Amino acid sequence: MTIAAPAAARITNATAAFDFAYGRRRSDEPIKATDPEAQEKLAARIKHLENVRQAMKDIKAAIRMKAIVTGNEKLRDMMMTDTMIQRCRSEGKDLFPAWMLQNLGANITRLRGRLENVEAEAARAPAEDVEHDGYRVVENTDMARIQLVFIVKPDEATRKILKRNGFRWAPSQDAWQRELNANGRNAVRHVAYALRKAAETLAA
Repeated sequence: MTIAAPAAARITNATAAFDFAYGRRRSDEPIKATDPEAQEKLAARIKHLENVRQAMKDIKAAIRMKAIVTGNEKLRDMMMTDTMIQRCRSEGKDLFPAWMLQNLGANITRLRGRLENVEAEAARAPAEDVEHDGYRVVENTDMARIQLVFIVKPDEATRKILKRNGFRWAPSQDAWQRELNANGRNAVRHVAYALRKAAETLAA
């Protein structure tokens, strides 16, 4: 037996689907991986988009019913107004087209991937500090940053390599840093390789 969702949920889902389709929604704020509530926010956004997609399917199913009165009753049970119902019926076959549902699905899949990465990063134990020639690599989990701490101020060529790989100077940390994630760790490897090649060129 299917249990009907609470009225508040039906209002949210149906109106959210309508607003999504007709451009009355605000752009979503970006969710940064460094946000301490990133997991909760991503999970909530995924759930919202899933609800919107399901509401679109439910509305289309009600609109396609041969018994228009029964279909309208179902739409009103979703807490849709007569104005909203009229607008949806006027769209005909163009109501919530396939590409819109496909885009929603792709966005949900992308956010699920992000959530998996954030969860994996949160569960990952920080690596030990690694000493290189003239600098140290630090995984600062408290700040969610991967840092390069140099013994002496790096020269201009080194700074260009750092900037090219997404590192920025943080005076409060006395370090060059970027977000601590797989891309950040990969950037460290690129920096280490570039600095090693530059040192070999100078020594030649």
